[in-house]
Amino acid sequence: MMCSFAAAGLALSAVSTGMSFFGQKKEASASRAAGEAQNRIMQMNAIVAEQQAVFEQEAGELRVAEIARKGKSIAGEQRATLAANGVVVDQGTAAVLVDDTFDRARQLTETERVNTAQRVAAQKARAQNFLAQGALAQQTGEAQGEALDIGAFSSLTGGLGSVASKWYDFGNTGGSLGGALSLQDRVSLSILQNPGVF
Repeated sequence: MMCSFAAAGLALSAVSTGMSFFGQKKEASASRAAGEAQNRIMQMNAIVAEQQAVFEQEAGELRVAEIARKGKSIAGEQRATLAANGVVVDQGTAAVLVDDTFDRARQLTETERVNTAQRVAAQKARAQNFLAQGALAQQTGEAQGEALDIGAFSSLTGGLGSVASKWYDFGNTGGSLGGALSLQDRVSLSILQNPGVF
């Protein structure tokens, strides 16, 4: 009876070592895959941010053109109104009024150009940030995977050493493993052998 418990303990120790090894290897693969997936997501986010930067540039150019068009339209209306009232539009106060309208339109277009450039730069910065986050996620996943691989092989070598030691003791004690069992294992084995006593 003692031999079968000892052999079962030896087998369970070997199985436990194998399960620990393969579990850690699986976790290492999952960590790498998660890092790669996060990197792909961040790359897609960067593409969207770059597309948003292009959109901001195009929209800004349209706004600048609209401001310039409105400025010319207002200046034209001013000239027409002044001329209809008999005012010479190229001299004096009338000329200053029209020039002020053009200046204001130029200021607004410059402000819009600056604002557009800022929005475009912000989107491009977001794209770069996404790429950096993705690269970091992939590197982190890879580093965690390597650490888990090392842990898996450490568990394997430690577990195999324990199994080999128990196997050696099993063979040297006539198949009883008595010398290889810890106090806790011996108490557990005693309870299993004598269930009515405890």
